[in-house]
Amino acid sequence: MTDFKQQVTEYLNGNREVCEELMYDGCYADNWESSDNLPFEYKGVDSYGGEGQGSDFYSVILIRNPVNHDEQYHIKFQGWYASYNGAEYESWSFVEPKQKTITVYS
Repeated sequence: MTDFKQQVTEYLNGNREVCEELMYDGCYADNWESSDNLPFEYKGVDSYGGEGQGSDFYSVILIRNPVNHDEQYHIKFQGWYASYNGAEYESWSFVEPKQKTITVYS
C-alpha cells in the first residue's frame, strides 16, 4: 500500500462524518473538488439508490493525490436507504471498475 493510500485509509477510518458527506454528495462532483481538510481531491463517478430503488444505496468517487495526480483510486461508500429515514452510511472500501457484459432480449 502506498503512503498516500495508507493516509487516505487512516483519514476515512477516523472521520465517519466525512464518509457520510462524501456518500451523500461526493457523487455529484463533476469536476475535481478539494478541501483544506481532505488529504485528496475527488470527483463523482457513480451512485445508486434512493426513492423507488429498494434499500441498496452507494456512491463511488475517484480520488487522486493532490501532489501526484497520476496516483488515483476509486472509493465506494456503501449504505442503505429507507423512505422514513433517508440514506444511512455503513462502510467504505477501495474498489476497481470492471466492465460487465450482459445480454438483454427486447
